[in-house]
Amino acid sequence: EWFKQSILNIMQLHDERQDKLKNAVRLVCDYIALHYDQQLSLDIMADFVYMNPSYLSRLFKHETGRSFIEYLTSVRIEKAKTFLTTTNMKVNDIAEKVGYLSVKSFIRACKRVTGLTPIEYRNKISIRSTLTSKE
Repeated sequence: EWFKQSILNIMQLHDERQDKLKNAVRLVCDYIALHYDQQLSLDIMADFVYMNPSYLSRLFKHETGRSFIEYLTSVRIEKAKTFLTTTNMKVNDIAEKVGYLSVKSFIRACKRVTGLTPIEYRNKISIRSTLTSKE
């Protein structure tokens, strides 16, 4: 009975630890969703959840299937796509609004994620919506 209880206690501690680790990744994702426009890094996020950066990196990849940078980039580009399709903001302004210090970095990231530069993306979407509205 003692052995059985010890095993159950160990399993419970393991489950609690797993929950805490998953929660740490959720906190980072939630933080990114709210602060994508700020300068974020793995080191900043590791401090935020009281973890070693390399450990958080492995944990983040395991839980989300993407690296921290891939995840952050995808969130920023999704926000940028909204600005590109719903406003007439300049690409420079959008880049800054979604957290890029350099327009070149923003254009490169957009091309990597969407296959198109921001201007190409905007034009493709506006052509598509023009065609749909004529039907």
